[in-house]
Amino acid sequence: MKAPLVSVAMVVCNVERFLAEAIESILDQTFRDFEFIIVDFGSTDGSQAIIRRYQEKDQRIKFDIIPHCNLAEARNACCFRARGKYLALLDADDLALPDRLRRQVEHLESHPEIGVLGTAHYLMDQAGRRFATQPQPAGDEEIRTALRTGCPFGQDSVTMRLAEFQAVKGYRKPFSELAEDYDLWLRMMERCRGANLREPLACYRIHAGQVGSRKLRRVSLGHCVARASAKLREQGRPDPVDSVDSITPELLIELGVTEEEVVNDLLPFYKNRVLTLLRANGAASVLPLVKEMQGVLAQSTAVSDSVAAETYFAAARVYWRLGNLTSACGAMTRAFVTRPAWVASLPWRAFRRVARKAA
Repeated sequence: MKAPLVSVAMVVCNVERFLAEAIESILDQTFRDFEFIIVDFGSTDGSQAIIRRYQEKDQRIKFDIIPHCNLAEARNACCFRARGKYLALLDADDLALPDRLRRQVEHLESHPEIGVLGTAHYLMDQAGRRFATQPQPAGDEEIRTALRTGCPFGQDSVTMRLAEFQAVKGYRKPFSELAEDYDLWLRMMERCRGANLREPLACYRIHAGQVGSRKLRRVSLGHCVARASAKLREQGRPDPVDSVDSITPELLIELGVTEEEVVNDLLPFYKNRVLTLLRANGAASVLPLVKEMQGVLAQSTAVSDSVAAETYFAAARVYWRLGNLTSACGAMTRAFVTRPAWVASLPWRAFRRVARKAA
C-alpha cells in the first residue's frame, strides 16, 4: 500500500465531550493525502465508540487501543505508527482549520531546511467560541531565542518531518505531563530549523480539565529539567535524562535545577493561565487559581522583581473584574512597590497596543 504524504497523530483518553469535533476537523481538511492515526490509552467514557463510528465511514482512520500509560508513552505509540513523510499533531480537544495541512505541506515542500513547522492559533473556550489569537515567533532565530525560556510552538498546530522526529527517538518518558513537547522541540531544533506560519490554522481549547490547569508546577519543573539537559548536550556532556524513567530529586541535583529556578518559571505559567482563563470564562471561575498563585508567591523567597510584579498585576486584574477594589488596589500596590518603573510603563504599553491594532 502506498504511504500517504502526511500522518496525523492523535492520542485519546476520556475526551468524549470534544472528540467528534476534533476528528471532523481533520477529516474536513482540504488536503486529502493523509492517514489519521488515533491511539486510545485508557478511556473509560464513550471515546472509543465515537472513534469507531468515524472509522467505519473513513478508511484513512487507523485506530488502536493500548493499555493505560503516561502521555509521553502514548504519544510515541501513536507517532511511531506513522508512515508519512510528514507527521502532524492534534490533541483530541483542539481543532485544525480546513487549510492547515495544505498550507503546512506546501511550506515544508518548498523549505527542505525546516524540520518543525507550527502556526499561530486561535484560543477558544469550552463551547468553541474564539476569543483571542495567539501568535508565535515566526523565524528560526526568533524560535531559538524563545526556546531559552519557553515553548515557541503550539503542539496543536505542529507538522514535522517524520525522519527528524524518529532521529531523536520521539518523546522522552520522564517528561510525561511535564512539558514533553518542550523537551522534544529542544532536541529536534539541535538537528534542524523551525518556523511558524503567521496565519492561525488551529484552535486551542481552554477548559478546566487540561493538564496545564491542574499540574502547573509539574509542567514548570519539566521545563527546567528540559533546559538543563539541553545545556549539558550543548556542552558535549552526557544527558542523564536519557537513562531514567522519571524526574527524581536526585536527577534535579545532578542537573543543578534549583527551587528558585522552578518558582521563577512557575509563576509566569500561573500568570498566563490566569489571564487566559479570565478572557475565556470570566473572573469568578479563575479566582481559586489566583489565590493559589498568590500563595506560591507568598511562600517563595527568591522570586525576581519582574516575575513578582507581573504576578501581582495579574491578580489585580482579576480582583478588579470581580469588583473587589480593596484586593485589586492591594495587589497593584504590591506590584508598584516591587517594580515601579514597570508598573509606570503600563499605560504607555497599552496605548501602543491600541495604536498597532488601529493601524
